[in-house]
Amino acid sequence: MLSDVFAVCQGWALRFIELTDGRRQNLAVLLPGDISVAGLFGDKLHYSVQAVTKLRITRFAGADLKKRIFSDVHAFELFGRAFATELHDVDERAVDLGRRSAEERVAHLILGLVDKMSGHRIRPSHPYVFPLLQRHIADLTGLTPVHVSRVMTEFRNASLMKLAKGLLTITDLTGLEQIARLK
Repeated sequence: MLSDVFAVCQGWALRFIELTDGRRQNLAVLLPGDISVAGLFGDKLHYSVQAVTKLRITRFAGADLKKRIFSDVHAFELFGRAFATELHDVDERAVDLGRRSAEERVAHLILGLVDKMSGHRIRPSHPYVFPLLQRHIADLTGLTPVHVSRVMTEFRNASLMKLAKGLLTITDLTGLEQIARLK
């Protein structure tokens, strides 16, 4: 049984699985507030984590956290929401890879991250920190970096967004939502 559970306090990280031949698949972007839910009940983690930016994490003793979750209805509800959110994100990634076009995948990923960063209040024309590289986006969306570059160029040329020096500004939220099929 794992003894500790980790939560991201500051920065960005990628959760990934590395295959025996060295290839890896990015599974998720971890942002402040994300917790390693699987670590609470698993024998060992099936994934690794790599920092994308300067990262600050906190560690909770697994046994103490379990006691708190099972003795406090509010803590149990928070944990349940975190688990449901993680499962929802996994399901969405499966739909991305199985059914969405390249444009839909990239728009969906970008909007999902900005939505999370903004506390579900995306502000058009507001610059958001966005340190992911095209290779990160490619791996998360099942595309090649070249294809991601084409899609991002299409988005910029259509005045949907700007991305420069690690800052992302969504200039046409409705247009990007339509591509992602969120509206």
